[in-house]
Amino acid sequence: MELEDLAAFLTALPTDGVKPPKNMEEFMPREPMAPMAADSLNRGELIYFWGADLRDGGESIIAYQKDAEANGGWVLLENGKVIRMTPEKFKSAPKAK
Repeated sequence: MELEDLAAFLTALPTDGVKPPKNMEEFMPREPMAPMAADSLNRGELIYFWGADLRDGGESIIAYQKDAEANGGWVLLENGKVIRMTPEKFKSAPKAK
């Protein structure tokens, strides 16, 4: 799944000494590290709050399926968990800044 691919990408970044990408331009040179996420980001099917990173205990959404807000769907939390949310839960959940 794309969100798990993105989580693995973000997990690998600290070992590289690189901060999370702030935009697609910064992400693309590292695209081979997360090919499924890159494809979904390019197609607009995956939304990522650029620059957001994983952190222990974090509960904010850092990425989600495009339709999650309207129809519910899968989201990636700061703590690295990928969970399914209803539209109501998504709307009230904290989002990364």
